[in-house]
Amino acid sequence: MKFFILLLLSVNFLSAKSVNPRELADLAQERAPLIKIFLEQESMGQSQLKQSHILANPILTYQGGRLKSGTQSGQVTDLTLMQPVPWPGKRSALIKSHEFLSRISQMDVAEAKLSLGHRVYILAYELASEVEIEKHNKERKERFSLIAKYLSSRPLASPKQQLDRDIIESQIRLVEKLMNQVTARKNGLREELRLLTGLDDLEINVDWEKLPNAHPRDFYASNIGEGWRLKKIDQSVKLSENRIEEARLQARPDIMVGVNYRQENVAPTNHFYHGQVAVVIPIVDRGQHSVQTARAQLRREEASMKLALQETNTELAYSYESLLAAKNGVSLFPMNLRRKSEVRFQRAEDAFRKGQIDVMTFLQSDTQVHENIDLIYTSRLEYLTAVSRLEQLVGHYLEEK
Repeated sequence: MKFFILLLLSVNFLSAKSVNPRELADLAQERAPLIKIFLEQESMGQSQLKQSHILANPILTYQGGRLKSGTQSGQVTDLTLMQPVPWPGKRSALIKSHEFLSRISQMDVAEAKLSLGHRVYILAYELASEVEIEKHNKERKERFSLIAKYLSSRPLASPKQQLDRDIIESQIRLVEKLMNQVTARKNGLREELRLLTGLDDLEINVDWEKLPNAHPRDFYASNIGEGWRLKKIDQSVKLSENRIEEARLQARPDIMVGVNYRQENVAPTNHFYHGQVAVVIPIVDRGQHSVQTARAQLRREEASMKLALQETNTELAYSYESLLAAKNGVSLFPMNLRRKSEVRFQRAEDAFRKGQIDVMTFLQSDTQVHENIDLIYTSRLEYLTAVSRLEQLVGHYLEEK
């Protein structure tokens, strides 16, 4: 069912190309080349697991020759069929190891999808933010251009008025430089999104008023062990423990059972039927070094688990503080501040045209408006990034409230 929903969404996206960040992230998880690589790796793990359940092939040997007994001679044929039979526990230990490896491959896919989804999610918001900043800078350039035109149209301009015009023209060049930088960032973001989703000319629909209502307490309730990094290391620890058992079982003999048929074409013709048991005796190679290797591997994985727990706890603590700071930033720069700032700037522009304020005061007003609008979107990106980081640490998305 999920496949058909994603297929329907994909068809709709390809035609309309107007999506919100979460929809784009979901689409990338199904289309990105990186995910396909991990899916192939998962498929390999599944195939190896299935292969481990299959018994080894039987061995058929044929021998032929001539037999001479007194005055009699004739053709001799000897057929032997042997089947390797693993020592009890050897095959089950091998299967168990492949089960762990298969689960690790599945977790690799889940982790890659979660990481990629968050990357695309943040990229989409960054692109939407750059689009808003681009609109704002275009409006700034248009306003400054009109003012420069107004200043140039005045006859017998005083030295102060000429200086004001030069300052405004310099400000226009500065805004144009900012616009070029925004365009470069926007094009880079579009290219990265195109690579991850396969879609061109995306239109990102963002409701900046509606963001995930996240709070650190939402993550305290999450099980830290649910993060994919810790889950994979836990499976690696169990795999290493099983590898020790596999190595110990190397000291058990390998067995082959079979049947033999022999025919001697002499008078009278002789037929022989008998069973066979062959044992590979572990005298020289008893797997002792394999056991030591497996134990060292286990110690390494246990140390990795301990370090990963410490790092995850540290990252969680830091991310909690980052989320609180980002949440405060969003409160300090609400979306309605943009409209309020633009209204105040319009008043400053009118006052400048009437000569009630000088050009420096006018430019300070513009700078304040520009900084406010930039911080409105920057604070939201910081907040979304903090939420995204926490979601990756705990291994699941936060429900939007």
